[in-house]
Amino acid sequence: MKLGLSVEYEATRPAFSESARTFELTAILEHRIAGLQVLFDPTFERDLAGPEHEFEFEPKARAGLDISRTVTLGVEYYASLGETTRWQQFYPTADLRLGDELSLHFGVGFGSMSSGDRLVFKTAFEMPLGGEKH
Repeated sequence: MKLGLSVEYEATRPAFSESARTFELTAILEHRIAGLQVLFDPTFERDLAGPEHEFEFEPKARAGLDISRTVTLGVEYYASLGETTRWQQFYPTADLRLGDELSLHFGVGFGSMSSGDRLVFKTAFEMPLGGEKH
């Protein structure tokens, strides 16, 4: 089992978020069994500007299966279980490894509640900055 911690500060224009500044604290829990990855990231988020200043619980989860040495297919779950905002999204995803250290991640998210975004496209480019090599 791998454990990690992510701390994020986000500054956003008002057109994209109700809060111009947000703080996020995420525990990262990952377990791999052969080619199967299971990831759970309980997240606590707090708006630092705007009308709401309460912590909201936002669980995140991922299951991924290595199809080949270079391709991993997965599904991700994101939700907000706050008092004022509740939403859920599901993302079919694909990861493409571009070498031993680089990967490109793609996903299309579908909202399951009217309060969340109905369709979201996401991508990420990942490159380690040091530490353990895989």
